[in-house]
Amino acid sequence: MVRQRLGLSQPGTAGTAASCELTARMVVSCDSRTVAAVMLVPGWRAVTRTTVTAGGAGRQPWDIMRFLKTVAYFNELPSPDKLAKDVSNMFRQLGPQAQVRALALLALADSPVVSLDLPLSADAAAAAPLQVPVNGIIMVTGATGGVGRRVVARLLAAGKHVRALVRDVDKAKAMLSELPVAPGGKLELAAGDVVQRQTLLPEMFERYKFIIRPDANWDGIAYCNSFDTVPGVWQTVRLPFADFFPVFRARRLAPGQPGAKPLDPAAVSSIQIMLSKFEYDGQLNPAFRRGPFRLPFALISSYLAEPVTPRFVHVSSAGVTRPNRPGINVDMEPPAVKLNDALGGILTWKLAGEDALRSSGVPYSILRPTALTEEPGGMPLELDQGDTIKGKISREDVADLCVALLGCPAATDTSFEVKSTVPFSQPWTLDAQRAAPARDWGVTLAGARLRPGVTGRTVDGVYTGRRTEEQALQEAGVTSAQPAATAAV
Repeated sequence: MVRQRLGLSQPGTAGTAASCELTARMVVSCDSRTVAAVMLVPGWRAVTRTTVTAGGAGRQPWDIMRFLKTVAYFNELPSPDKLAKDVSNMFRQLGPQAQVRALALLALADSPVVSLDLPLSADAAAAAPLQVPVNGIIMVTGATGGVGRRVVARLLAAGKHVRALVRDVDKAKAMLSELPVAPGGKLELAAGDVVQRQTLLPEMFERYKFIIRPDANWDGIAYCNSFDTVPGVWQTVRLPFADFFPVFRARRLAPGQPGAKPLDPAAVSSIQIMLSKFEYDGQLNPAFRRGPFRLPFALISSYLAEPVTPRFVHVSSAGVTRPNRPGINVDMEPPAVKLNDALGGILTWKLAGEDALRSSGVPYSILRPTALTEEPGGMPLELDQGDTIKGKISREDVADLCVALLGCPAATDTSFEVKSTVPFSQPWTLDAQRAAPARDWGVTLAGARLRPGVTGRTVDGVYTGRRTEEQALQEAGVTSAQPAATAAV
């Protein structure tokens, strides 16, 4: 059984919701498990490392011959044409690119593999000749050969998770079961042969079409992309909008043909997921197999292209978390804190607005300036978290910072305060002949080391300060009855 979560995407701009991708989330995600395949195949001189990540035309005359061929194909009629296609497809499937794709997906699969209990050696890591800067599953083909066995031994000594692709599992058990493994290491055996593609496919993955239709015409132009799944494994499939291509009646439209234009994500009318014997232009689906199938989805949603920057910059106010904070001396706080209740709970409502944004799922940045002034910009600034600072800041600097935040990934999903280091009692002026000095906001924001999840709120009587709410409550030994104010995006 394959359970999927799908998402669609195009590079987005700040403030737009048009960046949308297709996503399939699984217990084991292609985005979180890196697969490195060490290829030890005769005739392949390079060692290959593969990373798997899993963003109307006029009507045409009906092709009756193509229709008859399709009927014959689906009903398994023993026609010479079908046999020729099968043979051609078989040879086409044996190419190196197809082998690499199959191996990468095989390394993701949880079954069928055999785990070996290896002798644990605390000295293995110290004796490892190489550092291996790769995490996740590392697949080794030819693992029982002279070079392959040594590769497996070195990886296990480095504490790595190795999956060996072998033709004979019993032989591999006898040859590899005594290899010492460092803590964290693991060896699994998967039966298969890289030169016999039928031993890798189609059992190990299935290929589906994802079809987007820009209008209600089911016999019109559609936009297609294909994705592969691994049975029994949760995956995240990301299909960027830019990778979809126009198709009419299962044939790609070449540039210059009527309707051959890029997909407009704003004009998505419907979506369709199809398991088909055919890919495009008459080519066969190399992973198709007859019989029942099942493809559960956890979610189909949009997502933003990486790196994610704030899509919503909110100007709040320093002091929003201070009313009723345990141990605070309100006489030493700005007037808004002391008079919060008399002013109708202005800071309380501002904090509620922040919480609504934090829980919305929209990538955000919440800016909490201290007292705003009409002085020129260019003041030296201090950024902080935990809602403790006091002082002043020019509206000019706040406006510049708002714009800069739209392009700063480091500020995504953060809440922070900002003030100038110029004392409140000291006026800030600039020479009339001299403009405010240019500021590198990227350096300023990176130097602040802002942490997502830090709000400075008081939760269940615990002031969270510069810690995340979860961290502060855990350190205080408190189990919160109210939900956290932050949401992962």
